Amino acid sequence: MNCESNKRLFWLDALRGFTMILVVAYHVAQFSFHENEKTSAALPFLVLMRMPLFFFVSGFLAYKANFSWTIPNALKLTWKKLKIQVVPTVVFLCLFVVFKMKGDFWDNILRLLASPTKGGYWFTWVLLQMFIIYYVCCYVGKIIVGQGARGMEQESTNYPSNPPAPCPSPLAPFLLFGAWAVSVFAYETLYLPKEFTYHKDLFFAYSSFVQTIRYMQFFLLGNILRRYWNQVERLFDTSWFFPLVVTLAVVCCADIFQLHTLKKAWTNLPRTTAMYALLLLVVMFFRHYLQWFSEGQKAGRFLSFIGSRTLDIYLLHFLLLPKMPQVGEWLNANRPNFVLSIVLSVSVALVVMAFCLLASQLLRVSPFLQLYLFGKSTPISPIGEDKRKGSTSHFPKGGAERGLLLVAFLSLGILSTSAKPKEKRHVVRIETNVGNIRVALSEDTPLHSKNFLKLAREGFYDGTLFHRCIKNFMIQGGDPDSRNAEPGKLLGEGGTGYTIPAEFCLPYLYHWRGALAAARDPDDVNPEMESSGCQFYIVYGKKQAAADIRKVRAMLEEKGIELTHQMIDDYYMRGGTPHLDGQYTVFGEVIEGMEVVKNIQQVETDENDRPLKDIVIRRMIVEQ
Repeated sequence: MNCESNKRLFWLDALRGFTMILVVAYHVAQFSFHENEKTSAALPFLVLMRMPLFFFVSGFLAYKANFSWTIPNALKLTWKKLKIQVVPTVVFLCLFVVFKMKGDFWDNILRLLASPTKGGYWFTWVLLQMFIIYYVCCYVGKIIVGQGARGMEQESTNYPSNPPAPCPSPLAPFLLFGAWAVSVFAYETLYLPKEFTYHKDLFFAYSSFVQTIRYMQFFLLGNILRRYWNQVERLFDTSWFFPLVVTLAVVCCADIFQLHTLKKAWTNLPRTTAMYALLLLVVMFFRHYLQWFSEGQKAGRFLSFIGSRTLDIYLLHFLLLPKMPQVGEWLNANRPNFVLSIVLSVSVALVVMAFCLLASQLLRVSPFLQLYLFGKSTPISPIGEDKRKGSTSHFPKGGAERGLLLVAFLSLGILSTSAKPKEKRHVVRIETNVGNIRVALSEDTPLHSKNFLKLAREGFYDGTLFHRCIKNFMIQGGDPDSRNAEPGKLLGEGGTGYTIPAEFCLPYLYHWRGALAAARDPDDVNPEMESSGCQFYIVYGKKQAAADIRKVRAMLEEKGIELTHQMIDDYYMRGGTPHLDGQYTVFGEVIEGMEVVKNIQQVETDENDRPLKDIVIRRMIVEQ
C-alpha cells in the first residue's frame, strides 16, 4: 500500500469537469439530436469514455487513508451520501416527469422506475450503491487484516497537511485486487446471456444494479490507482507503457467500430479493453499536462469549476436539453461525421451547462432549495470568490457563464467552415401525398438493402399505397397490387415472385420506433421467415410499460431471443414493437419524417386497416 501523505492532485478536478462535458455531450446527442448508438458516429465513442471516467474519478477521490472503519462511522458516511445523492435526484426526477413527459404522472414514474437508466437519473443512485459496497469492503477488510490496517483509508482533503497513512497488512492488496477482479467478472457475465441469466430479473432493472455491475470495476480501479499512485506514476513514465496503451486503444476501437473480428461471447473483449485504454490515455494526458490544469491556469480553473458543480449540472441538464432532431437526422443521413458529431454535441452541451450553472447559482440563493435540490445547505460564495482563500477565484475572470458561452460560440464558428463529410449509407426519400419520409438502409442487411434500392431505382413503388396502417403499431406499403386499387379492395397479397432470406441482426437492428423492416408470410407457410420481395413497414410502436416488457421478454426467451438492456431502454423511452424482434428483418431506419409516419399511422381505416383516404407513394428517390 502506498504510504504517502495525502497530497492533493488538482488536475483531478479538471478531469472531473472534462468528464462532465462528455456526459452532457452524450445526452445532447442521444436526447436532443435523437441519435442512437447503432447509427451515430459520436455516441459509441462517448459510451466508451464518459461513465468509466466518471466512476474512476469518484473512486479515486473516495480514498480515505486514516479513516476508522466502524459500523457507526460507515453509517454516517452512508447517510451523508444518501442526503446528497438520492433526495435531490428524486426531486428532479419528479420535475422531469412533470415538465418533459406526456401522459399520467404516476404511469410515467412507474415506467422510469422500471428502466435501468431511470430516464438518465440513474447515476447518483448507482454511485450510492458503489459507495455502500465500498464501505462494506473497507469494513470487512479492516476486520480481516486487523487493526494494523486501521483505515485502510483517510479523508481525502485539499491540503497536504494530513499525517501519513499507516502501512496496512500485506493482505490488504489481495483484498483490493480481489474485489476489482470480482467486479470485472460480474461485468463480463452481462454479456454471456446463455451462461448467466440472473441480471434479467426485474430487480436489476428497478434497482439499476445492473449499471452498478457494469461500472463498479472503474470505481475500484480509481481507488486502487490512488492507493498506489507513486507506483502508478512510475509506470506511466516508462518508455513502453504509453505506446502500448495507444496501440490497444486503436486496435480495439477499430475492431468495435469497423472490423468486428471477434464474434458472440468474445465480442465484448475489445470493448472492455478499449474502455480501459481510453480511460488511461485521458488520465495520462491530464497528468502529463498538469501545469495546464493547475489552479493558476485558466483551463484548470475553467474545468475545475465545472467539476465542482457536477451534481448541479447533472440534475439540471435533463430539464434544459433542447429538442433538435433535425441535427440528428442530418448527421445520420451524412455519415461518417465523427468530428462534426463530437463538435456539435460538445458545443450544445457547453451552452446547456452554462444555463445549468446560471440556474444553479440562482437556486442556491435559497438555503431551503439548496438543501433539497443539491443536497447542501451551507452558504455559497459568489462566482469569482474562493471560499478557502477568500479572494482568488478558481474560475476565469468574467464568470462561468460567459466563458462557457464563448467556447460554445467558437465551436459553432468552427462548424461553419467544416467540409461536408464523406457519405456512405444509402438513403432513400419516400415521397407521399401527405409528406416525405427519408430512410437510411443498413449495411448489415445487404440482401434486403440492395433489393430495396433496386426496386426504388426501377420505380417499382411509384403509385403504390401504404395499404395497412395500425395506430401505435406500424404503417405497411409496397404491394404492387395497390397501384390504382379500387376503394375497399383487400390488399397485401401482391409481390415480386421471389422472397429474400431473413437477415436478423440482433441486438443491433431491432423494432424501435422508426425502424424499417420487411413484411413476410406467416410462419405456417414460411417457417424460414423469408421476407417479401417488396412489401415493407415502418414501426411506430408505443412506449412499452414494464408489464408489457416482461411478457414480451418471456415470449422471446422461449424462442432463444435475448432483449438487451439497451433494447429495453429504447422500448421504454422511445417506443417500438419488441414482439416482432427475431421474427421480421429490420434493414433500415427513418432519419427524417417521423412526423409524417405519426400522421399516417393514426388515419381512419376500414376493417382491414386500409386507410379510407389513400396514402400514395408518389415516388422513391435514391439520394445516395
